[in-house]
Amino acid sequence: FGITGTARAELTQGTVQLERAEGDLRQLTVVLDQLAPPRTHGEELTEFVVWLVEFEGEEEGPPTRLGTLRYDADAASGSFGGTTAAATFVLRITAEVSAEVEAPSDLVIAERRVTPRRPEDRPMRETPPPDGARPPQQGPAQGPLPGRLPPPRR
Repeated sequence: FGITGTARAELTQGTVQLERAEGDLRQLTVVLDQLAPPRTHGEELTEFVVWLVEFEGEEEGPPTRLGTLRYDADAASGSFGGTTAAATFVLRITAEVSAEVEAPSDLVIAERRVTPRRPEDRPMRETPPPDGARPPQQGPAQGPLPGRLPPPRR
């Protein structure tokens, strides 16, 4: 998944990678580039902290501090690696006065909502759909019908 900086860090960009690990865990890797030091957002700020916020529908749960982003001043980049059991969440990186803060500040540097693309990575539904329920149609099919080739170009 791509991740971009907020208005506080407009040039910041990077990736969030989520892979299956052991059991129900997922390996989470975050890499950010063009990241100015935390102190550029306030003299007392010394760390970038990574937060995970699970959500259901549009309602967010409480934030969980995953750890600190390893900041490389020479490369103006940061990275984080860890595991989570969550499959659907908001990932936030904030600038903080300490790596040990209990709650995120309002200084959000980058944020990404993560929703798995593959069905096997999505959380199980609590209730099955009613019998005969079908997903909504997306409009007419595009391209040739299965088993048929398009007419040759001349």
